[in-house]
Amino acid sequence: MTAFWLLLAAHVLGDFVFQTAGSVADKRARRHRSWRFWQHVGGHGALAALALALAHASIPTLLIGSAWIFATHALIDWLKLTADRTLAADSPWRFRTYLIDQALHVAALFALSQFATPWTIATPPLDAVAALLALLVLSTTGIGYGIDVYLARFQMPSADDSEGLPGAGFHIGMLERLLVVAFVLLDLPSGVGFLLAAKSIFRFGDLQRAESRQLTEYVLIGTLLSIGGAYLLAMGFLRVF
Repeated sequence: MTAFWLLLAAHVLGDFVFQTAGSVADKRARRHRSWRFWQHVGGHGALAALALALAHASIPTLLIGSAWIFATHALIDWLKLTADRTLAADSPWRFRTYLIDQALHVAALFALSQFATPWTIATPPLDAVAALLALLVLSTTGIGYGIDVYLARFQMPSADDSEGLPGAGFHIGMLERLLVVAFVLLDLPSGVGFLLAAKSIFRFGDLQRAESRQLTEYVLIGTLLSIGGAYLLAMGFLRVF
């Protein structure tokens, strides 16, 4: 699997180190008509050739691999730049197209690595994959929905949230529960305590300014349900698998 990791290292260098802000702006404005677009794509082809050379690939494989990365990178980048032109600056799809773009690049790298140095993937049992999928869904959206239903019983006074980011609370909850699951699965339970402490510190200033015992208790219940629920689900997964 050496070829894949070398190719991936070459890709991240080409996309996130050697690519300048000016190059990105020019590509967005002119797409394939920008010479920086072809400079970027050509650079990726050259980096791929270097990675394959370090992996001791043959000359034909090196040439074919470099051409493959040049062609696929050009096509994927052009598709992303074209899609971004139709999106507003604050559209959530801009982040989604970024993720899709990177996923397609990694898939192209993996396909090339399989051609250069075939690697047999050990697939996990299907029931473990299904259980992990269920864990991720339940620990994010499942617990989030349950918390909303549970907290609906408490009558909270209306508060001015004009200074907050729209939907930020939802995303913070999702991310904190994903982190809890990750800490448990990686056998780092102390990370859960660190996360709880960090959130408490960040929330302390807001709660202090609000001077509301009701709000403090409301936030505390939501936090304990969120982190505690994700922790219990992750521990249950470990017990079974």
